[in-house]
Amino acid sequence: MWLDPTFGSDILATGAYAQVAYLPVSHVILALRHECFNPNVSVATASSVSQWTAAATYDFAAVPLRFATDFSRARGRSGFRARWRIQVQYFLIRGFRLG
Repeated sequence: MWLDPTFGSDILATGAYAQVAYLPVSHVILALRHECFNPNVSVATASSVSQWTAAATYDFAAVPLRFATDFSRARGRSGFRARWRIQVQYFLIRGFRLG
């Protein structure tokens, strides 16, 4: 829930996601996720979004660096939208590993 000064506490967002992840080999994570989000359930015309995401992450062993990419396909009021996202993450805390 979040508040907007013009609406007070009448804004109520709902959302949920389910994810399945698999570690096929050391340092690699594959995931499939489904997300649903409604930004304001108190307004009948609020545009809800449903999204599928397929992701792959590689966690480098020698340095605190991670390479992540995912492909998302979202369905909202304007129809379907697809997008790729690529991230390079550097961790300042040594020893932090996902897989």
